[in-house]
Amino acid sequence: MRPGAVAVAAMALLVTVGSAGCGNASTSPGTVGTPTVASSSNERILTRAQSLELVSWAQTYRRCMLEHGTHLGPLVTTQTQLSMALPEGVVGADVVPASLRCGDKQGGPPQKSSVQYRPGEILVYLPKQCLLDPKVART
Repeated sequence: MRPGAVAVAAMALLVTVGSAGCGNASTSPGTVGTPTVASSSNERILTRAQSLELVSWAQTYRRCMLEHGTHLGPLVTTQTQLSMALPEGVVGADVVPASLRCGDKQGGPPQKSSVQYRPGEILVYLPKQCLLDPKVART
């Protein structure tokens, strides 16, 4: 894959998979009655129901990624996110094709969630607000 194509593919992963949480996400931090983490974080504290939904989705996503040859470490959960470690040296372009295929296979990430590649890991969480420029999200 050409270097320019790698950048486009990596951006596609962040926009296509990551923007799934932007459609109905709040445009301001927190909402009444929803516990939130420190104001510098864009991650909500997950309720039990949200945790169960995200864990179920992430387990299926992880199985699919493994079936397509992308090794992901075990699912690690905290009160604000789920993460799956990637082997050392794996870059975004290495996981984009399988990630898009596996996310799409399930109809995309759960409503209001965000799935992101970050160096060394894949994260799943519920953002407090969408950080994607609305003009970009519409394209």
